[in-house]
Amino acid sequence: MQETNFKIAGLQKTSLIDYPKKISTILFTQGCNFRCRYCHNPELIPFNQEMIFDISEEEVLDFLKKRKHKIEALCITGGEPLLQVGLKEFIKKVKKMKYKIKLDTNGSNFELLKNLIEEKLVDYIAMDYKAHFGIFETITQISKSMFREITKTKDYLINSKLKYEFRTTIIPKLFKDDDVLKLAQELKDAKLVYLQNFHDNGKLLDESLVGELGFPMTKLKEYQKTMKQYVKKCEIRN
Repeated sequence: MQETNFKIAGLQKTSLIDYPKKISTILFTQGCNFRCRYCHNPELIPFNQEMIFDISEEEVLDFLKKRKHKIEALCITGGEPLLQVGLKEFIKKVKKMKYKIKLDTNGSNFELLKNLIEEKLVDYIAMDYKAHFGIFETITQISKSMFREITKTKDYLINSKLKYEFRTTIIPKLFKDDDVLKLAQELKDAKLVYLQNFHDNGKLLDESLVGELGFPMTKLKEYQKTMKQYVKKCEIRN
């Protein structure tokens, strides 16, 4: 079997929560082009995978072949999967086994994502919409010029028939009431948005956030109410 330059950092063999209403396997890719301050998997940001696991594409495909009657979907996350050389070819191999594909992305590679959708190679997209334009650079630590690509991806998903969700991690130190309102306005008409409360897992990219607390549920529900004025459905992940 021909290998592609596909950097696999890890494999969670079974998940009951990552693909809606389906039993799935999660594949973690190595490397990300964002530097989100609250990132809780900073070891997945560098493209060097020596500190993680050495898992080959062939091993993953063999595992999926053996689990065809127990697993229904493959969730590909990262890092940022759309940076991977060979992602499309890999997904084609998995789709031939009749698996559903869920792709997690930061939305920074619009053309490739659009191509995968048009070729019916993905069934569900979870886009991490990091922040509204005004604080995008503060959160991601990359240039605001990237936001043009983010906007194209966001608008495409909102106007598509594909199953998708947007999700934004919010943290009191970085998000204020007005920021959530601006976020809601940018995501206007989205079918599903998740507000994800910040949790400190002890290995954050920005060490100054270690020890910070997330929002109380009362504030999360207030923000949910704000979001619902603009989007079709908003849920809380606390």
